[in-house]
Amino acid sequence: MSGEKKGDVTGDGIVSVADVVSIISYILGENPSDFNATAADVNGDGKVTVADIVMVIDSILKAN
Repeated sequence: MSGEKKGDVTGDGIVSVADVVSIISYILGENPSDFNATAADVNGDGKVTVADIVMVIDSILKAN
């Protein structure tokens, strides 16, 4: 996906709580719609884990 923003797993152009919820849903195996696993791998380790959630939350908090 060209121009994707790390953490914006929903593809709406912003990193928000909706992205955090979507990553949690993915980790729990719930297969969320419009989920971008590449954008969810915020730390670039090839896996989507709680560490990525922490990084997304951190970026949200820093933006405020």
